[in-house]
Amino acid sequence: MNFIFILSQENIRLSKSEAIYSLGLETFKFYNPNMLVAETFSKKYQRLAYLKEAYRIISVGNSLEKIFDNINLNRYYRGDYKLEMYGFFDSRAFSKVWNSLKKPRVKLKKPSTLFKIFKLEKNFFLTIKSYENQEDFNSRKSHNRPFNSPISLNPMLARAMINLSGAERLFVDFFCGTGGILIEGGLMGLRLIGYDIDRAMVKASKKNLRFFGIKVFRLYEKNFFDVNKTYNYIVSDLPYGLNTKKVPKDFYDRVFLKLSFLLRKKAVIGLPGDANPKIPSNIKIVASLKHYIHRSLEKKILLLEKNKS
Repeated sequence: MNFIFILSQENIRLSKSEAIYSLGLETFKFYNPNMLVAETFSKKYQRLAYLKEAYRIISVGNSLEKIFDNINLNRYYRGDYKLEMYGFFDSRAFSKVWNSLKKPRVKLKKPSTLFKIFKLEKNFFLTIKSYENQEDFNSRKSHNRPFNSPISLNPMLARAMINLSGAERLFVDFFCGTGGILIEGGLMGLRLIGYDIDRAMVKASKKNLRFFGIKVFRLYEKNFFDVNKTYNYIVSDLPYGLNTKKVPKDFYDRVFLKLSFLLRKKAVIGLPGDANPKIPSNIKIVASLKHYIHRSLEKKILLLEKNKS
């Protein structure tokens, strides 16, 4: 099926990358900064963090008349409807929709069916709204959890990182802290494994996960560098504070070297924007993205893939 995806412009490059890599898109086109037209048969788009709305394309044509040729709108009509237009206005569209329906009933507020006609460049797209993102990410921010951390990831960014990895069943976070990434994964229905060297962080993560109704997970108090088990998908936000004694200067280099042995498929790793770790030859950087936390802090998000031997 073909869709028009309306992406958040908060971080447009991250929004685009999340959609492309999560859905495995091969054929797609961007109109305007944040309108993505693509074909997908996966419902995974409903878990995208930076997706605002999705519209299923019913018909495409180079004129208003063409998009109504040989189309039975009754297949998509449920009870009542509203018609919107984007990029143009033509009053004839209202009568075309009305005359196409057997029992038309207009409802301007919260209609059961929302038809929308987009004019993008020279093409008209007749669509029906199929999804609106209503995730309340703010309710899961660190200060709303039983145990919070001032450096915890924004839940929206945490979910986007999981989506970038392409994980569908299970992923591991080797630096889980208070569980911000794991919480989003659990709410997406994924299986979770978390590691942290700090016993207090493991306990906090467990209580935070249970607070949000997540019951199936495995947590381990263990140093990342002592882990020997390999995993298909890894999603982690690395510790900050290179100016402290707790994090040696070669820490990030050592992390990626160890990661090269533990990773089987893909990883998404967050680290400070000015960090430039050495990436082992058996790992490929698929994408490098920036995300501004605030004026003085920038995060780098690396999408990594294990080279096929």
